[in-house]
Amino acid sequence: MPDVILVNPLGLKVVGDKTMPMGLLCVSSYASKDFNIKIIDQRFEKKWKQLLLEGIKSNPLCVGVTSLTGKQILSALEIASTVKKHSSIPVVLGGVHPTFLPEETIKDPLVDILIEGEGDISFHELLKKLSSNASIENIPGIWYKDYGKIKKGPPPVPVDITRLPPIPYELIDINKYIENGNYGRTLSVFTSRGCPNRCTFCYNVKFFDCKWKGFSVKRCLDEITNFIKSYRIEHIQFMDDNFFADIERGKEIITKMYEKNPGITWSVFGIHVKTVLQMDLNFLKLLEEYGCKIFNIGSESGSEKILKLLNKGFTKEDLLECNRHMYKTNIKPSYSFIVGFPDETDADIKDTIDIVFRLKEENPNVIYGSIKPFVSFPGTALYSLCLKKGFTPPDTLKKWGNYSWHNYLKIDIPWADRKKRQWLSDLYFTSIVMNPDHLFVRSKVFKFIVKFMKPSMEKRVKTLKVGTFPLIARTLSFIQNHIL
Repeated sequence: MPDVILVNPLGLKVVGDKTMPMGLLCVSSYASKDFNIKIIDQRFEKKWKQLLLEGIKSNPLCVGVTSLTGKQILSALEIASTVKKHSSIPVVLGGVHPTFLPEETIKDPLVDILIEGEGDISFHELLKKLSSNASIENIPGIWYKDYGKIKKGPPPVPVDITRLPPIPYELIDINKYIENGNYGRTLSVFTSRGCPNRCTFCYNVKFFDCKWKGFSVKRCLDEITNFIKSYRIEHIQFMDDNFFADIERGKEIITKMYEKNPGITWSVFGIHVKTVLQMDLNFLKLLEEYGCKIFNIGSESGSEKILKLLNKGFTKEDLLECNRHMYKTNIKPSYSFIVGFPDETDADIKDTIDIVFRLKEENPNVIYGSIKPFVSFPGTALYSLCLKKGFTPPDTLKKWGNYSWHNYLKIDIPWADRKKRQWLSDLYFTSIVMNPDHLFVRSKVFKFIVKFMKPSMEKRVKTLKVGTFPLIARTLSFIQNHIL
């Protein structure tokens, strides 16, 4: 029977997310040496409540839940409520949202303990204290309730990931996280944490203090090779926020991975424009030879003004040069974009839409990314700007559960009225429909249907007429919000 139950809550399902629950796996690295841990992933367990209720019969030390800002919070609260209705077991909440709004989060009656920041070490310490009925007051990053009074321990301490024990992947069924993608059996992996860049919309700046840290090359290779051999993996998706933050390390991982596993293909989820420009053609050709298929490049905007607002660290011309550089290879670049920022004009949005199509015209290998409406999240520099612009944030944990782009039309956005928000929402869903090769849409039926709709969707986006016949976009929005 489990000493500890960890639950990965359900969030948005539109992207068919099959990434492993790395947060929960990482906090289990130390803890699993001393405690029996059971992980429940709501995304794949339709009978999650039954599994949870069965688990709490053994009176575990706690039930731990992780959460991002947005819809995942609602699932986390449902999990916590289930625990509270059937036991007195403490509920521990961790993750990005609790880290940035710890005092507000711990006030929720369903939350007993909160872990701020990286929980690899703190969670293990918490379990040891709970198992011996000792005080938890001196654990770094801890927030808790003492007879109704909120207390906190010392500040969280950054984790040296090079000293972490092996991740206990045996706690999950890896087969559930394998997808049959365009390049065969695909598994998403992480080899690092953080990012050295200072993008004003990103959580990394505050969460990791603009620091990037990577696992050792040997550790990464051992994990990846085991996945490939044990689960017949054909394609590796590196999900790091910035896989090539250390180019030489990235090169070593890729080179040795391919030498050990000839024929393996791979893609990179996060890479910076300037990093691509640092790679000469011979290097890019080498990556292509060693199986690279896609670079997902965070471009965000085609407006010089907005690029500066976001502190992206590159110009519009840098982005275009990056794209031309990529065209010299068969590696497909995918670009993501965001619109709807404070102080953004219609001309700025037009600049972004124009560059979406210009990138494709100058490099036919480009995979369109979506054009998503901006939502400001706690812990980012833009969040502070939005507060100054009159944004009124949710004031309870439950209200934060309805705060994300899936609920975009109901969010308080002083710089965009209802009509503008509806247009931005229609733009987002139309941009998905114009792209049958979208990286994060897995449905083969969707891809097949969209192939026939692509020309008309491209025309609507290009001419800014996404609201003239919005049935398709709004149908997708309904499916995402009410059916998935």
